[in-house]
Amino acid sequence: MPARVALVAAFLCVSGLCALIFQTAWLRDFRLIFGSSTPAAAAVLAVFMGGLGLGNAFFGRRVDASPAPLRFYAALELGISIAAGLSPFLVQTVRGMYIALGGQQALGIAGATVVRLLLTALVIGVPTFLMGGTLPAAARAATATEDAGRRSIGWLYGLNTLGAVLGALLATFVLLELFGTRETLWIAVALNLVNAALAWRTAQRWAATPDGTPRPDRGSRRKSEKTKEPPTLQTGGDAAAADLQDASPVLIYAAAGIVGFAFFLMELVWYRMLGPILGGTTFTFGLILAVALAGIGVGGAVYPLLFRSRVPTLRDLALSCAWEALAIAVPFALGDRVAIFALVLQGLRYFGFAGQTLGWTLVALVVIFPAAVVSGIQFPLLIALLGRGSREVGRQVGPAFAWNTAGAIAGSLAGGFGLVPVLTAPGAWKFVFGLLSLLAILLALAVFRRQRRAGQLLHPLAVTAAATACLFALGPTSVWRHSGIGAGRAWLPPASNATRNDLIAWKRDRQRNIVWQADGREVSVAVSTASGVAFLVGGKSDGNAATDAGTQIMFSVLAAMLHPQPQEGLVIGLGTGESAGWLATLPTMQRVDVVELEPAIAAVAAASTALNHDVLHHPKVQIEFNDAREALQTTRRKYDVIASEPSNPYRAGVASLYTLDFYRAVRERLKPGGLFAQWVQGYEIDVLTMRIVLATLRTAFPYVEVWQAKPGDLVMICSAEPLAYELARLQERVAQPAYAEALRVGWRTQTVEGVLAHYLANERFVTAVAAQEPRMLNTDNQNYLEYSFARTVGVGAGFSAFTLREEARARNQHRPSAIASGVNWEAVEDALIDFSALIGDVPLTPQAFTGPRSERAQAMADVAYYNGTRLMQHFVQLQRGPRDWTELYALAFAHAQHGSEQARPLLVRLAEHSPLEAKLLEALLLHQSNKTQEAAPVLAKGLIALRSDARVLPSLGEPIMKLAVQIVEKDPQQAAVLFDALSKPFALHLFNDRRMRARILVGQRVGAEALAAAVAEMEPYYPWEPTLLEVRLRAYEAVKSPRALVARQELLKFRRGVPQTQLLNPPAQP
Repeated sequence: MPARVALVAAFLCVSGLCALIFQTAWLRDFRLIFGSSTPAAAAVLAVFMGGLGLGNAFFGRRVDASPAPLRFYAALELGISIAAGLSPFLVQTVRGMYIALGGQQALGIAGATVVRLLLTALVIGVPTFLMGGTLPAAARAATATEDAGRRSIGWLYGLNTLGAVLGALLATFVLLELFGTRETLWIAVALNLVNAALAWRTAQRWAATPDGTPRPDRGSRRKSEKTKEPPTLQTGGDAAAADLQDASPVLIYAAAGIVGFAFFLMELVWYRMLGPILGGTTFTFGLILAVALAGIGVGGAVYPLLFRSRVPTLRDLALSCAWEALAIAVPFALGDRVAIFALVLQGLRYFGFAGQTLGWTLVALVVIFPAAVVSGIQFPLLIALLGRGSREVGRQVGPAFAWNTAGAIAGSLAGGFGLVPVLTAPGAWKFVFGLLSLLAILLALAVFRRQRRAGQLLHPLAVTAAATACLFALGPTSVWRHSGIGAGRAWLPPASNATRNDLIAWKRDRQRNIVWQADGREVSVAVSTASGVAFLVGGKSDGNAATDAGTQIMFSVLAAMLHPQPQEGLVIGLGTGESAGWLATLPTMQRVDVVELEPAIAAVAAASTALNHDVLHHPKVQIEFNDAREALQTTRRKYDVIASEPSNPYRAGVASLYTLDFYRAVRERLKPGGLFAQWVQGYEIDVLTMRIVLATLRTAFPYVEVWQAKPGDLVMICSAEPLAYELARLQERVAQPAYAEALRVGWRTQTVEGVLAHYLANERFVTAVAAQEPRMLNTDNQNYLEYSFARTVGVGAGFSAFTLREEARARNQHRPSAIASGVNWEAVEDALIDFSALIGDVPLTPQAFTGPRSERAQAMADVAYYNGTRLMQHFVQLQRGPRDWTELYALAFAHAQHGSEQARPLLVRLAEHSPLEAKLLEALLLHQSNKTQEAAPVLAKGLIALRSDARVLPSLGEPIMKLAVQIVEKDPQQAAVLFDALSKPFALHLFNDRRMRARILVGQRVGAEALAAAVAEMEPYYPWEPTLLEVRLRAYEAVKSPRALVARQELLKFRRGVPQTQLLNPPAQP
């Protein structure tokens, strides 16, 4: 590399570093004003890229006329630094203007988008416009007349992009977390000022030659002479000359626009597709950007080496498009293998966060880097096709970059608003490499039209054919998209004894349970029905309508229960709709507003109607699809209760709903006496992070109490005034039908003591914790939680709710400060144990208790695992009957399981509040009492009732499905009635996988047609288990189904995958 080029490239490298930091900081600032929605982000990105494009087009012609292009460059960098340094102050002005205008709620999506464009241009229009002129100016300063192939532009482009890589990594992994957004931007401003000063001084030392090109000083000249290029390059013969003469600038500019469109659309696809397997954190997205930029930078640096001895031709452009298409297509064709690769690499987390990052990087390199390298080669290649040497280089670089930028804007907008939601992310992935393949073919045909040499087509068409073949690959399935790999929710079979069959079984289980999926405007959404309706956002489960009812119902109802007279509520996050739906059913509530970012989540709420009071059509509920920050800052309505349950804070952008600035906005929207309920995950969080959460809340609200909705889920109740726990009012609330039903379904209790069992710590404890972290508050400017949560995704991090409770207990701060006498605190402690056991989560080990309570904990833990012997003995020792719902159910289950007639009076009492659970336990009692013929119709009635009633205890599913099979094994004549009862899914798809398996086992006693129907229900991802595979083959062969061929092939495949253990071959099997 000539010394002149190296020096200018160094300036551009620093420029790229600073520009990327500016962009990152601006995107974060505007996200806090406009929200994290796609329309808001698209407006900011459009202005940023548009400014670059306009700057390129405007300054491209002017730098050619400048006698000192490097000084021109330095002046641009100075202007960028000044404008960027002032941007934080303009951001504050813009925030006030946008809020005053009412945001999206008042302006609508179209009007809000226009306003966002204008306000964003007011802040970053000038610096981005000036940024657009830096590459043409640098290219004019560095490109020599004899550089026919314009190799210097490859170096400049490559090092500018590699500087951006460094900026992305520094901002994501160091600066933003350490210093905050505003300070990080000013650090970049200071660095850019130094860069401008050095460039200006260098320009002064350079003397202009008569033709206007810069001349280096003597030291640089001596160095450059040692590496001087030959005065002439091979031009590739007549082909190159024809390309230069006949390649229309319109064709080159159009190609620049198309490849820009394709690459930016592909970036959106990479973000959408890699999030589920890499975690979807700020670190993930920063790393994806860095790998993409690194590939582009390497490609730019490779360009001069590829064309060291010849000038590029139009055929080379066709080849670059073909190879880029193939590089994008191959990871698609690899499909779920990439996801398994990412899952295997999670073992690197044993080496800490650095190991995790290495694993993410390796996956990103496989998926992104090859295509990015080819893309990096393309831009200098396009410039070289427009001319030779330094002549009009600025005039040509500017429009080419402008067209490329226009294509990039179109790609990002088309992807966010249309192609990804309509085609899905995998569909958009195929669209991109299909588009590039088509472009490669058209360019190759253009070469053939001029040269008429068929041999020239062989290479590009062969590569294009390989890329096109990948269109027919299966591509990523739900194993990639919805297995929770990136969040640490997927576990492969143990590596020590795993077989290929184990891997296939693992994959099929995940594929079978996804019944609906969509790529929404913001994120991918899916519904899994393995054990009730669970919705997955970005690959990770964000809740289950049945098993998470304790949180999703009660976290909003709890706030209303503690409020004297709740009338208006706001719920942040629609999810399954239970929080808003149950809140709206409370007698005093008049209006419930819901703010949800992703419109596709409405489909999840629709699937959860059986347990959310039909929230989508509830007359009291108003749903707005918007960013919660924007909605809260721009609304003028005030509320009695605000309940916030967004996704996990580790997800990029979500932690902005956990900042001090947001909490202050929440407090302004509360009426006097209003309450704010904040959900916080109690898992995969370290102690320091929990301290920051509590300190931030405590700074915004004087009174913060900690509750536990269910094991792993915490609820912070926050208020400006102290809460008064009036026992009479709480008892009255608990007795009201709406509250009573919410408590029964959500927390399985009917008493005030059952409610208080979920209380962990009072405001005095929170104040003490906050005092330990007075400086580490989570703010808009410095969002600690966004990074700390991201570091502990999928990792046990030390904090536990049990430890918090015990710490509060040790300080006598584990009960409300102001609560009247009359509470039975012994019953409160018992209720805590009971709830944890009944929902199938037993975090309270018997060793954590002493005396009789230890015995109770052990007994309830046994019930959780369907063994009630110890519980019956425990109640004999207590010499009393059950005093609340949880004790009643647990004891009835224990006696029914043992066939004890003592269960009957308990079932009568249970039927008063939970008739369906009483019916199912009655069937269990009859079967255990050897009354199978009576048990079958009772169980059948209960199973049919489950089709419309989803309010049963989720842990009841396993024993009931086993009961159906046991009854048929004992009395095959009962098979028909139970088979019919199992033939349709239950409400909310409760116990769905168990139901289908039980139906197959029962169907074997009914007949061939019935069995085949039961087997077909589990297609096409049939369980990869030997017994069920054999049943499947027999069923299809008995009814002569065409599926028998596949069933036989897959059974044989399974058998081939079983390790041999015998020396002699076993007899042949069918």
